[in-house]
Amino acid sequence: MPKPKPGETSLRDKIIERMFDALPATTMDEIAQRVRPKMSGYRIPTSYFHRALAHLRKNPEKYGWTVPHVGGDSTQENRYFAMLVERDGSYHFDQSPSSMAHLHDGSKSIVSRIATESANQASMLLIAAKHTRKRNRRFEINNLAMDVEYIARKAKALAKNMAGDEDERRVA
Repeated sequence: MPKPKPGETSLRDKIIERMFDALPATTMDEIAQRVRPKMSGYRIPTSYFHRALAHLRKNPEKYGWTVPHVGGDSTQENRYFAMLVERDGSYHFDQSPSSMAHLHDGSKSIVSRIATESANQASMLLIAAKHTRKRNRRFEINNLAMDVEYIARKAKALAKNMAGDEDERRVA
């Protein structure tokens, strides 16, 4: 994507701007179908919407909003929803039962991903440490691997606790 000239808005920013009006939605395809007609002159693949969403999630302060992580069940209606983000980091969103359930499902998904990826990364770090010649570097890598293993264990335990926890899905 070419860098926009001063005063121009990038294609990604235009997509993010229009995504807000396309929410809530059940799938990324649904978001893309709602946004594409508003983007005349562009042929935008759905994968580009995924990248725009990733950028939005990394930069909520720039846009003033974000979309929380969603769980893996793509049949859940309106699982993508907007969450307004203030400059101080506070946020506001529709705290309906369905939004709260989607937020909880997204949190469970994140915790499960952290557990799996951290365990895999710790294993690879331990292998790398065994093949590192410098003693100090090997020590540092082993220490990091132990820290990552600790995170993996904590995330695994939390994921297990969250698995059947329906109380978190209800509005207080």
